[in-house]
Amino acid sequence: MLRIGREESREAPAELVLGYHACTKHQRGRFAAGPATLDWDAQPAPFRSYGCPAPLRLPLLHELTARERASMERPFALPPIAASCVDFTLAKLAMLLQTALGISAWKALGPEPWALRANPSSGNLHPVEAYVIASGLPCLADGIHHYLPDRHALEQRGRWTTHVPRGLYLALSSVMWREAWKYGERAFRYCQLDVGHAVAALAVSAATLGLRVREEPGLHPELLARYLGLQVPDLPASEREEPELLLRVEIGLGDEPLRLPEPIELAGHPSQIDPHPYASWPLIDRVALATRGRPTLRARVELPARRARIDSERSIAEVLLGRRSAQRFDLHHVMPATQLAALLAALQPVAAAPFDALAAAPALDLVLFVHRVETLESGVYLFSRCGAHSEALRNRLDARFALQPTAIPGLARLARVEARELMRFARALHCQQDIASSSCVALGMLAPLESAVRADPSAYRALHREAGVIGQALYLGAEALGLRGTGIGCYLDDVLHELLGFDDLSQQSLYHFTVGKPLDDPHLSSSAAYPEPR
Repeated sequence: MLRIGREESREAPAELVLGYHACTKHQRGRFAAGPATLDWDAQPAPFRSYGCPAPLRLPLLHELTARERASMERPFALPPIAASCVDFTLAKLAMLLQTALGISAWKALGPEPWALRANPSSGNLHPVEAYVIASGLPCLADGIHHYLPDRHALEQRGRWTTHVPRGLYLALSSVMWREAWKYGERAFRYCQLDVGHAVAALAVSAATLGLRVREEPGLHPELLARYLGLQVPDLPASEREEPELLLRVEIGLGDEPLRLPEPIELAGHPSQIDPHPYASWPLIDRVALATRGRPTLRARVELPARRARIDSERSIAEVLLGRRSAQRFDLHHVMPATQLAALLAALQPVAAAPFDALAAAPALDLVLFVHRVETLESGVYLFSRCGAHSEALRNRLDARFALQPTAIPGLARLARVEARELMRFARALHCQQDIASSSCVALGMLAPLESAVRADPSAYRALHREAGVIGQALYLGAEALGLRGTGIGCYLDDVLHELLGFDDLSQQSLYHFTVGKPLDDPHLSSSAAYPEPR
């Protein structure tokens, strides 16, 4: 049961959130609280269904006509060059869901296969569930439809009989146990990163189809949960879905806020994620409650116009469905400086997908560990992307490091570090993972955490979601450039903060990432995403 406690003071949730962040840091010699062991045979189910009758089978890309899939066969760009959308069709919805949230391939190491999806996820655990809310569309029945990525189908979870204004929305929730099963108390962070990944994936895919998705911050989380049918009586805590956010799909139907009649007629029952959960993490429940946003009518942040972009010879569909996390990098590959410049330019928040999908103002800057980039010395760099936030951070770091500008706009060198020393540091910082030292570039995403959370505890979700959006942009940008990226959730938080001279919560790193030339693993086999029959 969702609980929104009015008795909670504004200060109490903020202190709880900051305390949660502090206690879920990985430290030298001590990791955040997590399971003592993992039973991989008991991993939570990656797919949920409600068992609703007659799911709507969506057409796959290769089943569409050449005209229907033409927008997905154009060359990829980031930010995307929007196609013109004359009308909204079931084919467009099918392409949007497949290229943003669908299965992209099956992998196997031995007899047991696992699914890869278009949207990335921490540990490939995929806590995010997606719902389509439609009204007045000729191509889709009025109601609430749960997306089944393993079947590329929609099952109608809810319906109504009274009039509802025309509209199309996408709603996201999180099954937090999927991440907590492996990562324990730190899982809440990863769930929010994955929400950001999903938002960015939807925003980019939508833009290529001539659509736009924008966060709707004015809906109470408890109301969203009721709309989606998440308040299932007697559902064990490990099975519950946390309401995350609502996205409006702008298809020329006006901007009237979503208001559905209640009660909504619901069908089906959620399938079981884990019949025998062996641990409980009540701190996750507490921080989830403390960070549930309240409806807001704040004006949407106006972002600057589009700047430079990444252009690729590969098609949009190839990049979106070809995105992978690199497992190993070529230690000898040197990234051209032009590629790094293009990748960073595509991360600047502009009035285009994916950065215009979120309602909150951008707030994250990047610290880079440059290992092998042409014309750049190995060392630590700062990339500024957030106006006033960036200026304050630059001034603070300049007093410690004497920042040196580079030829890449927005990028300044903090310190020159000998290559082997930097590799050793990057590997140790990232829990001894080789991908951080063998990559061409590794980076951390810095957020003004304490001030944001004290002003509004729900900012904790918003900051992590922005980090997830940046992560997906890095994934797609790297893929388009013939490189590959890998998000890293395991890093020693305060080791980075100490390096930068931060001894408080004013600036905190929320997500780390690496980019380089991938090396294929010959032991992995791959098969089609949706082998027939479905």
